Amino acid sequence: MSRDKLNFSEEKMTAKGEIERKQLIKESARKLFNRFGYQKTSLDDIARQCGLAKPTLYYYYPNKEAVFDEIVLEDARQILQNVEAAIDPHLPADQKFVTFAKSIYENLKTHAGQIQKVPDNFIEYSPHGRPIVEKIRELFKAKLRLILQEGLEQGLFDIDDVELTLLALMAMAEFVRIRWLLQHPESECDTIVDEMNRIILSGLIKR
Repeated sequence: MSRDKLNFSEEKMTAKGEIERKQLIKESARKLFNRFGYQKTSLDDIARQCGLAKPTLYYYYPNKEAVFDEIVLEDARQILQNVEAAIDPHLPADQKFVTFAKSIYENLKTHAGQIQKVPDNFIEYSPHGRPIVEKIRELFKAKLRLILQEGLEQGLFDIDDVELTLLALMAMAEFVRIRWLLQHPESECDTIVDEMNRIILSGLIKR
């Protein structure tokens, strides 16, 4: 085997090992955050949980906030993938909007059920949670923006300013958070969200 091929093979093995090690760190941190909460989990705890030396963790993450942020962002990207998979690309924009809204809600309910015993500081009100929530919001805004633009092109939506409408929609959906889902009966949340989506869609549809 030539030196170039050998170096390429070694680089691939190294890259794969680093990805696996980062995944191990995140899985270990997730277990600790879920069990003890963000504040009570230290980088030393994470190192012990995954069986790595603390300096090794510093090679991948500068602090526990970085680990936490990456975990939360991964969860959001997974939800968005689930939402995108639920939307039939052949549907008209109004039906895509309904599917988008319902799918996000159902995924949030599932996520809330998974972390219902997690201390509050792991949810979106974490002291380090707000910046990452903003990044997550941008992911969902990008998808919703495409649906609104498509609705305009199809002559289905009555929108003067897509960006302003997008901001308004995000603001109206602000209350649908993990904490809200955990504090109210599921049937009550379902009814409220269905009515909210009906009102919003009624305001978007061109007459």
